[in-house]
Amino acid sequence: MHQVVKANGIKIYPAEIERVLLSHPAVARASVIKVRDADLRDSIRAYVEPRATGSDLTSGELAAFVAGKMSALHVPAVIELVSHLATTQFGKADTQALLLTHGA
Repeated sequence: MHQVVKANGIKIYPAEIERVLLSHPAVARASVIKVRDADLRDSIRAYVEPRATGSDLTSGELAAFVAGKMSALHVPAVIELVSHLATTQFGKADTQALLLTHGA
């Protein structure tokens, strides 16, 4: 199932944002998901595992990186740096574990 987020009438695919984040040299893994707030609005949240432990990588740097390659609508509302990105037995990002561990 492909996630789609509608923002200002534009369809945004989180997988496209993941590809951009993964192209950053300091990013090892990334997962971008759609979350719904209390007002039932969809937004984009990214979880990023830096390539190196203790990296100086910041969420602001990643937001600027995405903004430099895509429209402003594609920049996640939240970019959270995590020490380990949980995966399923098939190697895909474990969205349920992310939401349980980090909330959304």
